[in-house]
Amino acid sequence: MKPALAATVLGTAVMATSALAQTPSAAAGGWTPPSGVLSLDAQAVAEVPTDTVTLTLGAEQEGADPGAISASLSRKAEDVIAQAKRTAGVQAETGGFNIYPNTDRNGKINVWRGRAEVRITSKDFAAASKLAGQLANQMQVQNVNFTLSREARTAAETKLVDLTCPRQQGQRASSKAQFKFAPERQEPPLLLDTALRILQAVGNSRRCAAAPRCNPGATPR
Repeated sequence: MKPALAATVLGTAVMATSALAQTPSAAAGGWTPPSGVLSLDAQAVAEVPTDTVTLTLGAEQEGADPGAISASLSRKAEDVIAQAKRTAGVQAETGGFNIYPNTDRNGKINVWRGRAEVRITSKDFAAASKLAGQLANQMQVQNVNFTLSREARTAAETKLVDLTCPRQQGQRASSKAQFKFAPERQEPPLLLDTALRILQAVGNSRRCAAAPRCNPGATPR
């Protein structure tokens, strides 16, 4: 059983052209895009085989003394975890643990039941399966779950990003040739002293409206 993860990476580039503003789909949607803007995207999807298995082992016990049941299940879980940790490439941790009463028709408790779980995780499927067989006399397999590790996910996403970049560059070259694209000029930000001079000039111009002989470039006295 090898479930797969489909990871989608979306890259977007913005270009200056007048084509998109005239497309019917944009107008029909009730949204008018800025004039001279074309949005490009490239996608890549990959199915990545899972590389991690998690086995949930469980044990149940019943009796008249809930304290004795709890102590017995706790020891069993500790023994299973200790044995699992001695196996190379295997991680083990406690799972669910609960004690609950079972009542008769009159609502009287006639027996107590308990359940303990241990989760075993490994990238070595064979080692995990063998260990589960060795622990079967203490805890039995209740559930098997296959997942993708964080390392494998990151590697797959990085690969997908590398795939989308050439596609996006191809779209950009095609759009440039089709729409006679010219990159939009980006003006550098104004420096603080430049901004102050502009504000001062505006203020002087307003004063000149009341005093026609005033020179806008000079500071009035």
